[in-house]
This record gives sequence, structure tokens and C-alpha cells, in this order.
Amino acid sequence: MSAESAAVHEAATRVHRQALEDERVVERAKLLLLDFTSVVLATHRPDHDRMLAAARRGPAPHALAFALSARDHFHDFDDIYDRGRVHVGPVTWPALLAMPDTSGRELLAAYASTATVLGVLAEAAAPWQNPLARNWFLTQTLGGLSSAVACSLAAGADAGVMGDALGLAYMQACGTKEPAAGTGSSARRIYPAFGAQGGVLAYELAAAGFDGPPAWASGTAGLGRVYLGDTEFGTRLDALLAEASAELVCDIACKPWPCCRSTHRYLDGLRTLLDVAPAAGAGGAAGEIELTALSADVWLLEPVAGRTHPPTIADGKYSIPFVLAMALTRGVRLGAWDAAALTDPAVTGLAETLSAGRTLADTAVVTGIGGASVTCEQPAASAWGIDDAVAKYHECADYAGVLPAELRDRLLVDVLRLDELDSVHGSAVGEVLLRA
Repeated sequence: MSAESAAVHEAATRVHRQALEDERVVERAKLLLLDFTSVVLATHRPDHDRMLAAARRGPAPHALAFALSARDHFHDFDDIYDRGRVHVGPVTWPALLAMPDTSGRELLAAYASTATVLGVLAEAAAPWQNPLARNWFLTQTLGGLSSAVACSLAAGADAGVMGDALGLAYMQACGTKEPAAGTGSSARRIYPAFGAQGGVLAYELAAAGFDGPPAWASGTAGLGRVYLGDTEFGTRLDALLAEASAELVCDIACKPWPCCRSTHRYLDGLRTLLDVAPAAGAGGAAGEIELTALSADVWLLEPVAGRTHPPTIADGKYSIPFVLAMALTRGVRLGAWDAAALTDPAVTGLAETLSAGRTLADTAVVTGIGGASVTCEQPAASAWGIDDAVAKYHECADYAGVLPAELRDRLLVDVLRLDELDSVHGSAVGEVLLRA
């Protein structure tokens, strides 16, 4: 087993032990499970089910993981770890739920450990500094590795099996960002599922006796060199793993709006601006809002035609001008994102105006009528509490409209008391997520 695999195993088992005893971590993990459950529930509508039917092929654990992950990211409403620019829920919870039953507290601790490993992997990739890292969907590229760790922890596998699973997961790594760089594809709605599936399959192969390439992180053709052009990736990863703590889960953010996280700073700034100067943007009138975007967010501004007249809902949610135009006209809640929004002249016309007038800088700013302006900052993870999570649960359940009232109430209760339950699969969580 390589030093990099040994470092992951040591960190994962140490953080797992810490999480079992840390009530703050357990409570945050429950909140994040509620978020995952809510967003998955929101996909249980006939129109979404038709699209997602192909995601579940047979009873194999990796097939279940793909299906759950695809549902979690479908609305772009899933959680995110901002420092690593990586979605955590869709490549952790599906892998854990695909494994044999366990107690609620054990599931939550395994999640915290796996989420921490993924967060560290993403930070080691340095996506805010390394432009090559921004060419990949890191959730997919790294998610197979964390999914393999999740399965290994859930199964109580030894360091050798986990190391082989990591190597086999790396063999399946991809994460091309072309569905985001260009427009016209709905594949951006499901890309984390390829990572979730790959990690579970990697664990299954490792448990059956297949050896994975040991130098998956720092080898001649390892992750650091091939994907990131970074010969120091393995060294940096080892150092970060040595300091890893389950407290990382408290920095995983839940989304208040179902669109790309990179649009949220602008939405938050717009909301603040309208509180300060309500006339700015009242009724969505064109020309009343000016946009200064981060240079790093240029992907969400170009190609201009595709961002102002997005051909798919996924493209619309990955466009700063279109999302702001939606906020000023139709709103950005779940029900607003339908096919009609893509051709609504009130939305597309305002998106064109915002796009034409935008500038790029190192600081994001929205400016309204009279010159009032607000610096756009990403909403902090700590700003999201249990009341917000419960409200989002009910929004998603209302949007789905398929869950009987009794089961809807029982599911919420079981998530919030999961650490007290001896069986996850035997709870309402298992009933809805695994057998729906």
C-alpha cells in the first residue's frame, strides 16, 4: 500500500472516531442529511422520474448510488464545500446508503469522515489558485475517491482494501467540464453520479480481490500530474490529511436557491441591494441593475448567447445574468425553473441587458438605480440553521407533491433523530430513499 493510501486511511479512521464523539459534528451531519433527503425528494415528480428512470439499472449497490446521486444534483440544489469547490452530498450519502444497514450514529460519523476526506482532497487540488483544477468537475473527478472511502468505512474494510479501492476509483476518474463550458446539454444535472457510482464499484472490486494502482495521487500518471499539472499534489495532500478534523463538516454549505453556487453571491448581493434601494430592479425593469462579476466566474457569462438564451434549464442555472434576471422577474424557487422560463422575453431581455453591461474585476458588485451598490460575498455555511433546513424540506416536499402526509412527517422526524436509531434502512429514511 502506498503512503498516500495509508494517509487517507489513517485520516479517515481518526476522523471517524472523532465524529462518533462530537455532538456538534453529529448535529451538522443530520442537517446535511436532511438537505440531501429534501433535494432527492424534490425529483419525485412524473416529469423528473421519466428523465431519471435510466439512472437506476438493477439492484447493484453502484447502480443505487448512481441513481441517488443523480437525484441529489438534478436541481443544482445540493450542498457544497466552498473552499474546495466541491459538492459533498452526492458522492457521500449515496455510497453510504448503498452499503448494508447500520445505526444512525454510525452513518453520520462515516459521512463526516468521508466528507472530510473529500474536502481535503479538493483543497489539495487548489481550485482557487490552479486554473487547471477549474477545468474539471472536481465533484466527479474526486468524488469516486471519497465514495470508495465511504464504502470502505461502512464495511469496516482494512487499509489494504481501502487503498486498492482508491486506486480503482482513480482509474474511473474523469469529470470533464464541457457540459458547463458549452451549452445545450442537460448532463450537468447528473455529473456527480459518475463519481458516486465509480467509487462504489471500485470498493466492490477491491473487496473481491482486485489490486488498484497504489500511486493514484502522486505517480507518474497520477492525479496530481495528469489532472492538475501539479507535482506537489501528493505532498500537500499528506500534510492536509495529517491535520484533518471532522469540524470540516460545519463548513459545508446548503444552498438557499436551486442554481449554481457561483451565482449565489450575486443573488445575495441583489437581495441586499433591493433591501437598501427597493426601487432598484422593481418589476425587473431592464437597465436598473449593473453587474460587476468576478474574473474567475467568466464561465458563467460566456458564451453570451448561451448564457442569455440558455437552451436547457441546467444552462440557465449556470448563468449569472439569467439567474439574476429570473430573480427580478419570475423568482428562483424550485417552481420557477420550468421550460417556459427559457423563452420568457421578460427574463431573456433582462439577461441580455445585464450581460451587455457587465464588467469583470477581482470583486463582485451589483449596482442599482441612484448608484447604490453592494459587494457580493458568498453566503456563509454557518448562516444556514435547522429552521432553514426544515423550511427547505417542506419546499421540496411541496414541489414533489407525492409523499403522503404521514410519511412526510415521519421522514422529517426520523432524519432529525437519526443518531438515536439502530437501523437506517428500517427507518423512514430507508423507506423513502432506498425503496421509493
